[in-house]
Amino acid sequence: MNKRNMFRGALWKKMVVLFFIVSVLPIGAVSYWNYRTTRADLQQRIYNGLTAIAAAKKQQITQLIKLRQEQVSIIAESYIYRTTLEQINRSSHNSARLGAKINATLKRQVESMESLSEIFITDAKGKIVVSSHDNDLGRDMSDSDVFTKGKDGLYLKDFYFDPELEANPPPLCHCNSYR
Repeated sequence: MNKRNMFRGALWKKMVVLFFIVSVLPIGAVSYWNYRTTRADLQQRIYNGLTAIAAAKKQQITQLIKLRQEQVSIIAESYIYRTTLEQINRSSHNSARLGAKINATLKRQVESMESLSEIFITDAKGKIVVSSHDNDLGRDMSDSDVFTKGKDGLYLKDFYFDPELEANPPPLCHCNSYR
């Protein structure tokens, strides 16, 4: 039998096809099945990882907001501010000196707390009487939700971005009415 005839025969073709069916197709099928299961497993792992990261970040942000709220609440309920404001309200001849003293204290507190950009206190009509920013003194806040809702008690304003404070974090507003 001639070598050329061997490659031309039907038996050789059948053996090649049989070899392909027996070896290559199962390898391809197993590879495809492995790809599909690995892909689904990888997607689930990524989803679980991202869900865990989101939950951890949510907890961190919640704790940070609670911490900042407690810090601001301590400032808002400070005995020093309360007594100084009462003195300012009772006597007008010392009000400028007392106001300057409390403004300086507010500025130091803002500088010591990186999350605060400004602290101000209004009178009963909504006019800013003391502030860590001197240019805000005398500004009317009577129409602001910070003032109107703060008169009723503790008020935590939603985050907002102030274009004048673009380098600072979103402000957290806390009001506590002094009656």
